[in-house]
Amino acid sequence: MEIQTILFFGMLICAFWSIGDCAAIRDQKCLDPKDLQKRLEKLNSGLDFKRLLIPHEYTDLDAEFNFLYTFTNTHAIKQKCPSTFVKGNYPVMFRSSCPWFIDVDWSNERYPNQIEFANTRCRTCIGSDGQQGCERIHHQVKILKRTGCVDNVYQYEEQHFLLPIGYTCAQAKEIENSAPADPPSNDVPVPV
Repeated sequence: MEIQTILFFGMLICAFWSIGDCAAIRDQKCLDPKDLQKRLEKLNSGLDFKRLLIPHEYTDLDAEFNFLYTFTNTHAIKQKCPSTFVKGNYPVMFRSSCPWFIDVDWSNERYPNQIEFANTRCRTCIGSDGQQGCERIHHQVKILKRTGCVDNVYQYEEQHFLLPIGYTCAQAKEIENSAPADPPSNDVPVPV
């Protein structure tokens, strides 16, 4: 009932003041439900996606994230891959052999509309012989994907989303043939 009231008064104002873009008000029939943020937090056990992109020693999440986001968007690392390691008291995202920056993806078809993620301009690792490449490190999160509109309210369903949170230098994967793979060996070192 609330949406119909808003639309009715919006059209009334348009007619009274002869506002030119009344079509935008008339065509807006669907609104987001009010509980999207609570639903998202429940799906992800209260996890703020930004927490995945910054080192854990930072305590003021919003301030540190805003600093890193602004810093990475003004740094040359966003335009091109450096040819040498960045030295100094920079966050690990700059000092890595696969340096990354914080980027943003926007979509009206999901909640949250804006998702910050790690991105890089490097294909190969800095200082490598070209055999090692920069590979994404993902963290699986849940988002809400818009599926339609019922009774003037957008409907959303849960969807898994692989959020890029960093990059690592890795040896290229070997191409497998159609023969069955050998069982995994235990020669990968595991910290004790």
